[in-house]
Amino acid sequence: MLEKMFDLILKKFQIRHYQYISDEDERMILAIEVAIKRALLEEEFVTSWISKFNNYEKGMIYPETYNITFNVKRILRSLYFKFLDNKEYSYIPKTCLDIF
Repeated sequence: MLEKMFDLILKKFQIRHYQYISDEDERMILAIEVAIKRALLEEEFVTSWISKFNNYEKGMIYPETYNITFNVKRILRSLYFKFLDNKEYSYIPKTCLDIF
């Protein structure tokens, strides 16, 4: 069930026709944080999921390329800062940095 939620969040932030400019990333991070802290997901799953944000079709035309890049940056930035000072989940900001 949680895996499905994470997959839907990934797909939502990889859309091309709209930029999330109203703090949608912050609201999604709250759900992601709660799910991760329930300790029902393996570290491998979470790092793999984060890495998938970088797997989208590149070379599209403007503004599609800009929109998807903008959305992905926002969710990764929010994820990075949410877990930056959390030693238990230090792998999350590290994975986000690897993508940037």
